[in-house]
Parts: sequence; structure tokens; C-alpha cells
Amino acid sequence: MKEISRGVVLCSILMVNVVFLGSHIGKAKAEGTLVCSPLELLLCTKALFNPFVKPSEICCLKLKEQYPCFCNYLSDPVLGPHFRHGEWRWVLLQCDLVWPDCAKI
Repeated sequence: MKEISRGVVLCSILMVNVVFLGSHIGKAKAEGTLVCSPLELLLCTKALFNPFVKPSEICCLKLKEQYPCFCNYLSDPVLGPHFRHGEWRWVLLQCDLVWPDCAKI
């Protein structure tokens, strides 16, 4: 039950960010710049909450795209607690990424 409620909370928080990011995403993509959008990582939900499911190729692709933003997510007071749990470390490793060293940023 705890895993389900954590997933629901994470999805709810990420969906709220759509309101704030929606107007900027189209413009930034047209300019070819990276948009830090945690919503892109919803594709990793199955792998996050089921240790027997490996991340999909699209999850890893989106995670690699959003990887430069990961320290922003970790330091965000709302998103941070959801990105700091151990399952993200496992998903990063499965996608050939390492836990970011945010102290260097």
C-alpha cells in the first residue's frame, strides 16, 4: 500500500508541474534547448515501483535527456523527496547512468 500511495503522490506532483511548465515547453523545444520536465520521467514509473521490471528503452532515453536536470529535481523542496528514494538509483544504474554529484554543480 505504501508503494502505491507514493506512486500516486509522485504522479500527482508531477502532473501539477504541467500547469507551470506547459507554456514554456513548446517554445524551448522549438529553440532546441533542454526543458527540465519531471513529467518526462513518468515513463519510468513501472521500473521505480516494481523491482522485477527493468526500465524500458523509452524510460532510459527520457532519463538520459533529463539527467542534466536531476540535481534540480533533487534540490526541489517538493520533488526532492520523491527523487531521493533508492529506486531511482537502481533505475539510473539500469540505464547506464550514475547518481549525480550535485555538489559539483
